[in-house]
Amino acid sequence: MAGLPQFIISTQTDPYWEIPLFDAAGKPLSVEGRVFEAWIAPATVKAGVAEPVKEIKVLTFQDGLSLVAPTDGSGDQTKKNTFVHQVSRAFAQANFPRGALTADLLEVVDGARRMFAPVRLFYGDPADIRDFIADRQGITFGQGRQAIVTPVAIAGQAGRRGSGLLTGTLPPQPSDGEDGDYWVVERVDQANVIYGPKEGGAWPAQPSSTFGVGGIADVPGLPKAIDDRAARAANLSDLTDKDQARETILAARKIFRQTGSDFDSTLEDEAVSRFHTGQFQTKRDGSARVEAALLRQFREARPYGRRFDLLAGTYPVSELEFDWRGLAGDFPADRRGVPIHGEGSQNTIIRSAVAGQFAVSHIGPATVYSGMSDQSVVGAVPEANGISLFGLAYFPLRRMNFGKLNVALRMESTLSGHLDSLMFSDVQIGAEILPPTKAGAYTDFNMMRWTSPHFKQCHQWAMKGGPSSTIPMFAPVIEGNGTMSRGSQGEAIYDPANDTGAMKLTFTGGNGHVGLVMFAPYIEANLGKCDIELINTSDRPIVHVLIAPYFGRLDGASYTQHNLILTGKHKVIIIGGVHEHHHNYVPSADRSYIKYNKTESQVVNIGTAWESDIERGDLFNIEDKVAELAAKKEAVINVTAAGVATGLPTGWTMTKGGPGLYTITHNLGRSDYIVLALSRTGSDIRVDHSFTNDNIIVFTLANTANSYADAAFNALVKY
Repeated sequence: MAGLPQFIISTQTDPYWEIPLFDAAGKPLSVEGRVFEAWIAPATVKAGVAEPVKEIKVLTFQDGLSLVAPTDGSGDQTKKNTFVHQVSRAFAQANFPRGALTADLLEVVDGARRMFAPVRLFYGDPADIRDFIADRQGITFGQGRQAIVTPVAIAGQAGRRGSGLLTGTLPPQPSDGEDGDYWVVERVDQANVIYGPKEGGAWPAQPSSTFGVGGIADVPGLPKAIDDRAARAANLSDLTDKDQARETILAARKIFRQTGSDFDSTLEDEAVSRFHTGQFQTKRDGSARVEAALLRQFREARPYGRRFDLLAGTYPVSELEFDWRGLAGDFPADRRGVPIHGEGSQNTIIRSAVAGQFAVSHIGPATVYSGMSDQSVVGAVPEANGISLFGLAYFPLRRMNFGKLNVALRMESTLSGHLDSLMFSDVQIGAEILPPTKAGAYTDFNMMRWTSPHFKQCHQWAMKGGPSSTIPMFAPVIEGNGTMSRGSQGEAIYDPANDTGAMKLTFTGGNGHVGLVMFAPYIEANLGKCDIELINTSDRPIVHVLIAPYFGRLDGASYTQHNLILTGKHKVIIIGGVHEHHHNYVPSADRSYIKYNKTESQVVNIGTAWESDIERGDLFNIEDKVAELAAKKEAVINVTAAGVATGLPTGWTMTKGGPGLYTITHNLGRSDYIVLALSRTGSDIRVDHSFTNDNIIVFTLANTANSYADAAFNALVKY
């Protein structure tokens, strides 16, 4: 334990005290990056088991506690080694009792609090304490700065280290370890054994316990040794070899797994799941060492379905492959999934170190509910790739960032997963969909649900590939993606052979004929061919639905030729859409909002707004047509076989021609009237009509032999 600082504080002052840390040479010793608290409580002893001393105030880095460089200006000012504690006089006078208080400095490690330095305060009136006189006469009886000097480690003062856990494949030798240590013999295909503790320089002749048979609580002192080592795995600075520190925590993990001991379940969960590679990051072979450590951690966690945490740090990898094959089936039948979590996309960073390879690959076929979250994948070299998914169902990716990569996310034969809050920025291709290239996989990319993806500056495509079935997307942002050719003055020149766009998706209808379903997409400032190109390779139409989409052409240098391009047979329904442009963009008939073959595809708009009539073309809102139809007049006309008509509007006349030929002359001067219904009693005669000019409607009747024949009929005309 480090020192026992004491501070004398007057009731007339704002309580203030400092605790600086120095190494054996007197140089500032930094503890930056760690979390501490100071708990102020009365210095009282409680006799009852359930009567802990109630704290008065807890100082944290957000309230009253700060970590700064040496306050006397000496030493390395880049080292944050000094704890500064401050409490307002008003709070102290209202809450601090006269006399002794504790203000112990605790370190917070993964939510658990460990004693760092016991601190004592004496709070009294000026007449009761000496420093009241010292403040006025220059006599130093007390001080507000108490240093801690430790030649070994901040975690403890100078002296012999605590009990250690050492490992090997053979029993320990007398030269191994120190008194108090334990020795784990790792054996293949059988339970490990432990020797210890070492006493008087000698190891016990027989193992103290066999993992999986005896309980580790039966070995004197061992639970505390595990607790000390596991809780401080990243802070074992009294071990000169960081790898030895890591092997210690791995040994603790093995003990927990093989004994099933539950004497400290919180520690167990921390020990089996958390991993940090800070000690590897400065090594030249860091990529290989980090990969090996991560995969070993993954293999150890998988049989138990443990959460696998990647702590804040940078993890250089070349090709990290997680093999999920062998999972038995859907939850909860098989709980061996391992959620792989980071500590935030700004804190946990995977660096893709090799060109042409994916930093992380997840291999199926398997149903995997666990997935990855809260990490970033960035390229360390040009042409490096991000994450590859193959043959996975229900696999989620959440809160992930991708940057400076060739292909950020490749998905092959994946279905029913959840892609939540993914950010793609400064990559060549954001998301790439490939057809299955391996046996045993799913036939296509189906029902991978996207929630709030952000595609920005994907220089080739934000998303491309197929074959796909249904792709639901909720609130995607798709901006600044694609490539556009430029002229000598930087002006935009459309080059269909080289320009790309934002999204290019191919559908086959293999798992249903619903394709892209978008809710409130924001699509702006993309470049090249199109914002979205939809390709159907089947003979049946694919139905796509876009609800409240926004398509924006930013300016004269940032736009796509078309918002939508439809190739093959499609039915596109757009509800509440907006198509507009900004700044110096000039509309052109060559850049229609939607490009499609009207003989193959249909586009239905409801409540859509188009800024440019030139680029709108013949697109219309269906509700406008319905309103026009509702506003028309209606005539129900009954015609006898002889050509006598009743129900004709004023000015209309009926003329009987040859067999089966009837002509109504209306003289409207327009042909936008609609014959809504034709009826005839019996099935031996059929009725048809044709529009010959703006003034007449011609009805023809024929029998089953296709010969013209007279008969009575009815017609409903909207005009």
